[in-house]
Amino acid sequence: MMQMNTDKLMLDTNIVSYLLKKNDIIRPYLPHFKGKLLFLPFISVGELFLWAESAGWGRKRRTELDERLRNYAVVPYDHEIARSYARIAAERKHNGRPIGLQTPG
Repeated sequence: MMQMNTDKLMLDTNIVSYLLKKNDIIRPYLPHFKGKLLFLPFISVGELFLWAESAGWGRKRRTELDERLRNYAVVPYDHEIARSYARIAAERKHNGRPIGLQTPG
């Protein structure tokens, strides 16, 4: 079982999309974010840019997205991250909670 660092928190694409849209679904989670260094995997940043591109956002909204994403530390790709993903995905699948690919909320 992996140990969690309570000072840091990795968010996924859906959580960040709820934050960006100020969706009420995120409200119960907000206390868990306070005082934490929030991380995004590089792929989530790409998915959020894809969301903006697919929706035909103009320059102003894209600039706002860029600015808001600067509030997160972005975890770049490397082989250890890929191996960690594989371990986490396998564990979740084994526990009946597989990781699926979805478009942001």
